[in-house]
Amino acid sequence: LECLTPLSPSSPPCPKCSVPLCSLSCFSGPLHQQECALLSSTGTSVSIADYSSPHIFYSAIVPLRMWLLKTSNQEMWQKVNFLQQGDEEELARSRMWKDVADYIQHTLKIEDFPEEEVLRLAGIKATNANSLEPTGVSGTGLYPLYPLMNSYCYCNTMYSIDKVTKEMEVRAQRSIPAGHEITTRYIVPTMEQPARMNYIWQGWGFICSCERCSDTTELGTRYSGVVCRQEGCMGCLLPGQPGVLAASWSCDQCEYTVEEREIMARLNTYKHMIDTTHMTDADQGEKMLVIIQEYLHHNHAYIIRIKTELLHIYSQTKPKTRPVMDRQMQLAVDILQVIEVLDPGLTPRRGGLLKHVVDITVVKANMDHGEGVIDKETLKKNLRTALMMMKEMMMCLKYDTAIVNNVDCL
Repeated sequence: LECLTPLSPSSPPCPKCSVPLCSLSCFSGPLHQQECALLSSTGTSVSIADYSSPHIFYSAIVPLRMWLLKTSNQEMWQKVNFLQQGDEEELARSRMWKDVADYIQHTLKIEDFPEEEVLRLAGIKATNANSLEPTGVSGTGLYPLYPLMNSYCYCNTMYSIDKVTKEMEVRAQRSIPAGHEITTRYIVPTMEQPARMNYIWQGWGFICSCERCSDTTELGTRYSGVVCRQEGCMGCLLPGQPGVLAASWSCDQCEYTVEEREIMARLNTYKHMIDTTHMTDADQGEKMLVIIQEYLHHNHAYIIRIKTELLHIYSQTKPKTRPVMDRQMQLAVDILQVIEVLDPGLTPRRGGLLKHVVDITVVKANMDHGEGVIDKETLKKNLRTALMMMKEMMMCLKYDTAIVNNVDCL
């Protein structure tokens, strides 16, 4: 609980409150000291026997830590209370958080922490907290200033969280003109419509009105486009009314209209087809790509997903033949062309894709020169191009949490 290191049956219990911690050094940590003093004052002894299953004590810790700020850090308590607390009615119906409140009051014997306050703080956590998994640990962190930034799917910043200190740093991922709003994004940029709008609405209760979400074509990419099935039509179905929940979808050529539920049903079918395909095999992935392209626009999120998985497969393929490198390069460029429109700037995803391009450019340049296909000057030119891309790649990856903290990720 102090350092978020996973526990085991051999983890020592605190001699005062019996809460297990990873090591003796964590007993004197500032977070545990507060919690230990509170639990000891109530005579509570926490017993955890099964370390492989979730325990309700850990669900109680976050609202408990927030509640303790009232006496330990009034300034931070005021900042936490300023945050949006989510859907009160939904929280009131939550069996889990009611059980947590009951556990705090009757098992932990903290009777002056009422149920309604537990639910309110749980709502603040659910609405505003950030996952710490990119730093290599399981947990969440609440950063009171970060949620005050408006969320736009087409935003201009990104954040990273330090593995050791857990401090968050927000940086511009592209140039922000003076006077323009600084924005963030609560979801990944790879989400398509209508899933993206519905997810934001259900999680935070608002409709994104950014440039991307206000445009049916998503900045010309047709990232959510579904192929129109009308005979002779070469168009694709797009949201008919951007920013309107459950709005019908219309073809951008023949104006054929379908209900959103039909679009969702089709997408669920296609997603199931992709999920059940053996995507560790290049041949199977290529076959699935051909099939799905009959139903979705070539820039659709699902197409980009398949291409991303194929790119990973080809990057691991040995030996590196020219056809394999050519295909790897084509896939990287295809994905880059979409991502640089929807999520422009120095992003980790762009950095990862540029790495594929740089690696292939260098290998092919040396191979071509060795085979006499290009002369020495052309070789130097190609290597200089690769070097420029490498510099941009390093800038993209410099502040990526997963890269900085050595966490394996695709």
